[in-house]
Amino acid sequence: MPAPPLRLLVVEDNPLDIRLLQEGFREAGLAPDLLTAMDVDAAWAVLEKGRTKPKSRPEAILLDLNLPGQSGHDLLRRLGTDAEFRALPVVVLTSSNHPDDIERARHGHASAYFLKPLTMAGYLALARDLHQLLVSPARANA
Repeated sequence: MPAPPLRLLVVEDNPLDIRLLQEGFREAGLAPDLLTAMDVDAAWAVLEKGRTKPKSRPEAILLDLNLPGQSGHDLLRRLGTDAEFRALPVVVLTSSNHPDDIERARHGHASAYFLKPLTMAGYLALARDLHQLLVSPARANA
């Protein structure tokens, strides 16, 4: 029996970026269960729901740093102080290649840091890379 689809929380305020990510996964033949949040408060609400309903809990987070209100760095900091979510893999997916952002994300326990692709081929490659990074062999054989 195949493993259920990977449940990813995408924290991104640009609907076009979400759409391109979905299309990249589709073209790669992958079908993760994508939950979306446009800001940190909405992301935290999804995570809180997962506390009481484990089947709705994301297995990883794709996080933009540049969000309205609180930044992605704020969410990383908040995740790091929560015992239940501290180990949740967080992949930063942003347009910022500023060394300060990269360093802050690393210190904020981000699992990986990717720049948003500029082409559809880039989103296809990103989808494959994310799948390989986030789907462990044990989970794939579950």
